[in-house]
Amino acid sequence: MKDKKLIIVTAFFAVLICLIITVLLFYSVSPRFLVILSFTIGVITGVCITALIFYLVNNLRNKRSGNDK
Repeated sequence: MKDKKLIIVTAFFAVLICLIITVLLFYSVSPRFLVILSFTIGVITGVCITALIFYLVNNLRNKRSGNDK
């Protein structure tokens, strides 16, 4: 793969999510905040993973059709 931006962004968000969860282990937070945080994490992760899958599928189609740059 020539363009690795999506993989780097997805890995960055994974590390960020782990750091946030680690910090939450040391502080007591309200259940409402946890619901909002988990929804936000789900949306961000879903968008990144969807973009990564579309990129990889498009890359595979180009290789199979012989249009690889």
